[in-house]
Amino acid sequence: MKRLLFLLVFLLLHTATATAQMAVVTRNVNLRASPSTENSPVAKLNPGAQLELLDPDASNGFLHVRTEEGKEGWAWSRNVRIQAPDTASTATATAPSATGANTQHVALPGFIRHRR
Repeated sequence: MKRLLFLLVFLLLHTATATAQMAVVTRNVNLRASPSTENSPVAKLNPGAQLELLDPDASNGFLHVRTEEGKEGWAWSRNVRIQAPDTASTATATAPSATGANTQHVALPGFIRHRR
């Protein structure tokens, strides 16, 4: 039972990191420390720059992002295109179920599906 619990926790953590939603800069955009224009930009992002989306919901029209260099900040959402999640990366593991039969757990973005 402990192994099954450990496996499920591992799969959930793996799924959370493997399904990070990405975005790409479409027009020059300023990276800001907060979701407003009150403070000076901390960096300028050029078209084609890849971003990790830290929150899927915009705040005051800004998206919370992380750059490839690891800088965290806020970018104006109209200058960023959110990319579709990569559903090709899934994790699978086989573990014994309560009935003793092997059950395959497939971790997909947002849920875990069980197969026998």
